[in-house]
Amino acid sequence: MAKAVNTKRGTRDDRVPDFRRFIEESVHPIKTQLRLDGREAGGNRSVFGYFRHHGKNWRVNADTRVGPLLSAYSFDGDPFEITETRTGRACLAIKPAIYGGRRKHVYIYESTQA
Repeated sequence: MAKAVNTKRGTRDDRVPDFRRFIEESVHPIKTQLRLDGREAGGNRSVFGYFRHHGKNWRVNADTRVGPLLSAYSFDGDPFEITETRTGRACLAIKPAIYGGRRKHVYIYESTQA
């Protein structure tokens, strides 16, 4: 996992990787799975890891699919655009040109804790 969490004290490791390092250290080892949590379906809002992008910390939920992340990683340039959820929370979406216009199954939200 890219981000160590000390659950006893509630503190977080201060070394938040950039997106490329997050993929290399946390996602590449499991790229044969459909999702980061290894499941095929169902919601899982637990945090898989964190990365920094555009000067902000972003939280990646465990039910995010691996394929779109690897497509974003392979893209030459910035693969993300900042959007908002229906409730107004900032999130990152993979640019439509990178992943066939589909924005589903990628759950990356701005983190206030990382």
